[in-house]
Amino acid sequence: MSAEGSDLVLEADPAQLAEVEKLLAEIPGAMTRATVRALNRVGRTMRTRVVRVLRKKLRMKSKTIRKRVWVDRANRKKQRVRVTSGYRGFPYADFSPVQTKKGVKVKLSRRQVLEHAFIARMATGHVGVFRRKGTKRLPIQEQYTQSPADALREAAAAPEILEEAGENLRKRLGVEAELILEGKRK
Repeated sequence: MSAEGSDLVLEADPAQLAEVEKLLAEIPGAMTRATVRALNRVGRTMRTRVVRVLRKKLRMKSKTIRKRVWVDRANRKKQRVRVTSGYRGFPYADFSPVQTKKGVKVKLSRRQVLEHAFIARMATGHVGVFRRKGTKRLPIQEQYTQSPADALREAAAAPEILEEAGENLRKRLGVEAELILEGKRK
């Protein structure tokens, strides 16, 4: 279990694996299958927890945040799961922008005014909220909210999520081993 930047990485503890290995010693390949299934199941749970933490921190819809948080699943060769959140914020154009005299009003958790900003449509058809970089007309720069990676670091929830995931993995390994022993899973 570790937090690498904004990534949460979970690997099975050798002590946990030893217990399950005793149970599944007679069935070839069962240990690997149980470990991978348990890691992937717990990885989905970790993603849900990360999305909930970010939803509270950023005050955005879960659906929007889920697009920027993904799970790198475990497999036979790579027996670890990684939950990664994106390094780029969400474009303000996704939050009902309205042009005002002062700038652009966007609706996050509440109405927020981005002073000196403007809404523009690019030649490609992309609509965004922009600000000028200097006093001249160009260049302009699209405006984004805080990135999920930064918000997760600020929330300092990674150790708590990883601790909970470790406990869930211990339980889930037992469940997967039982299912294999009962013949309900191959």
